Order: sequence, then C-alpha cells, then structure tokens
Amino acid sequence: MGTPDVAVAPPAATAPGWLAAFDCATIARRSRDDRGDPGGQGGAPAVQRPGHSIVSERGIAGPLAALELGNRCDAPPYLSIARNGYQATGEDRFFIVFCPLYPLAVRLAAALVQNQLAAAFVVSGVASIAAALLLWHLARLDGTVEFASRAVWFLLIFPTAYFLHIGYTESLFIALVLGSFLAARRDHWALAGVFGALACLTKINWLVLLPALAVEVLLHYRATRRFQLA
Repeated sequence: MGTPDVAVAPPAATAPGWLAAFDCATIARRSRDDRGDPGGQGGAPAVQRPGHSIVSERGIAGPLAALELGNRCDAPPYLSIARNGYQATGEDRFFIVFCPLYPLAVRLAAALVQNQLAAAFVVSGVASIAAALLLWHLARLDGTVEFASRAVWFLLIFPTAYFLHIGYTESLFIALVLGSFLAARRDHWALAGVFGALACLTKINWLVLLPALAVEVLLHYRATRRFQLA
C-alpha cells in the first residue's frame, strides 16, 4: 500500500531589500527609532492594527498628538530626509527616490515651529491654500467667478483632499503645477519654467507638464505667430 502524496507548500516569497525599505511598517519603525523611542513615545508598546502600519499606542504627546495620524507611509521618509538628508548607506539610502524640495521646505519651516511633523503640516497647509488660489485664477480665465469658485470647492471637498493637508507632497506639487499653467496662460513663459522646475524637484509626476506646456506653446504660437519668453 503506497504512501499518499503530500502537497508541499512552496516557500513564502519575500520582498527584496530595496522594496522592503518602503513597507509602511518598516518606515514607521525607523521613524520611531530616529526619535530614540523604538516602542513609541513614553515606552508604549508597538501594536499591529489590521490594515494599518505598525504604530505605537502613544504617539506625539501634548497638543500635537493628533498630527501623528498623518505620519504614515510617505510622510516618515520625507521627515527623515528633512532631518538627516539623503543617506548613502543603510535602508535609508533607498529614500533617494523621494524628491528634495518638500523635505527642504519642511526643514526650513521646522526652524520656525520647532517640530518637524508640525512643520510638514504647515508646509502642506500653506501650499494647499496657494493651490486653491491659483486654481481659482486659472479657472477664472475660462469661466465666471461662480465657475472658478466651484472648481476650488470641489478640489477641497474631494474625498481624498486630506492628502493636501498632511505630510505629503501633493499640495506643494499641485500648487507649482497650477502656477506653471497660470503663468503659461498669461504668456509669462520664464515664470512658467521656474514653477515647472520647482515641480520637478517635488514629485516625479512633473513629467506630465512637458506635453501640457508644449500644447500651450503651440496654441500661443498659432494665435500670435510669435514666441514670447518674457
């Protein structure tokens, strides 16, 4: 009588080191290590919540504690760059994929507010206000005041608009892109290039600006039969 075949499960696949460096749990742990508090501030144990990164039961103490809710996924790498710069060794060397303008702005703001996480919220908040104003002016070129106001309203109430106010690059990037488009629409091409260059330093998505601004250049030339770079 033969022995029945037993199915052997293949070994579980493991993520390569460079990919594991971007795991939210790993990033959160390193963020706590950078603060000298591997278990969370005050010695609280780290816990695993389903569907979330590993976080501590107690985050930042005091009036800034609520800001810890926004310190997830992409936020800790940007704060790490703002705090320590780009690293050539260790897992932090993989943060080279994050563009430098946002962490630089956070570092400058932190000199004023004395807290890097709060500084990230300040930078994102100011940039979101700038984005709303720039969108209003851009929409006003093609429509009424009500049309422009509705454009801003829908931007700010979009279900994921909270990304504009936490430690992510979205608000800064959108503000720079809108500034570039507005400058181009008003034939200030040098200023459009400056805003585009700053967007390049903020997020890799700046590549979408190239064909969009090229279209603006062609439309301008077709209407005026000349290039105006001032």
